[in-house]
Amino acid sequence: MISVIGGWFLAHKSLKPVDELTKTAKEITAQNLSRRLPTLRVNDELGRLTEQFNDMISRLQASFVQIQQFSADASHELRTPLTIMRGEIEVALRNQRMTKQARELFMSMNDELVRLSSIVESLMILVKSDTGRLVFDMQPVALNEFIHQLFEEAQVLAEAKKIKVKLEHSEELHIKGDAARLKQLFLNLVDNAVKYTQPHGVVTLSLAKDDGNAVIMIKDNGIGIPRKDQGKIFERFYRVERSSGNVENTSGSGLGLPIAKWIAEAHNGSIEVKSKEGKGSTFTIQLPIL
Repeated sequence: MISVIGGWFLAHKSLKPVDELTKTAKEITAQNLSRRLPTLRVNDELGRLTEQFNDMISRLQASFVQIQQFSADASHELRTPLTIMRGEIEVALRNQRMTKQARELFMSMNDELVRLSSIVESLMILVKSDTGRLVFDMQPVALNEFIHQLFEEAQVLAEAKKIKVKLEHSEELHIKGDAARLKQLFLNLVDNAVKYTQPHGVVTLSLAKDDGNAVIMIKDNGIGIPRKDQGKIFERFYRVERSSGNVENTSGSGLGLPIAKWIAEAHNGSIEVKSKEGKGSTFTIQLPIL
């Protein structure tokens, strides 16, 4: 009995540092690469292995910083020439003597430049969010008034495709948040709902209270999201392969939903999707109320 108890005690004591290393290693992610595994005072095999892991994490951190810096610099440098090109195209389109074929070509180029500018802006937002340089201006927000404004803007977005926008329910709720970022979050979702809904479809907005949270739902009866893709749509640059020929202009950058998820989580909230292919999608955002 003494041997068994003594053996258990020694085994537990010798394996305790391994448990601590394992726990710390699980907590290290791309967002906190500055953390290190606890250094052991004993210079044995486990201590040397810990040092090598910490050196590897340091090299990974340096690589991540270089990548983030490159993305930030590239995005910043691209903004100016894109703005100049868009301005020159807009000036050229004012020429009344331009042929129809040339005008269509310039308009197509302008559309692509607008899309490229949007991608660059999204990249800058994500880089700033990763490095903690993006500051939120948290103020009380009347969410019911906010949703009514969103409803009016959604009607403008849906008008070209003759899509009906409905506001089913809107309670008087207040949250603490950054109004500009919240608008970006909801407009991303509304834009997707309109984009992936066939002409004469329906997009529905609603606001309700549930267990201390404001629940905002954006529902459409569009083409839906395949089941295999639903767990990946919030990953950066992930794009669903579309086989439907009934929905026009569905190209995207794969950055809108990751930004929406980041904004929701920055407000201590969450976002989830329920969708059925061919039936439509419902995005649900939960935000803590004041």
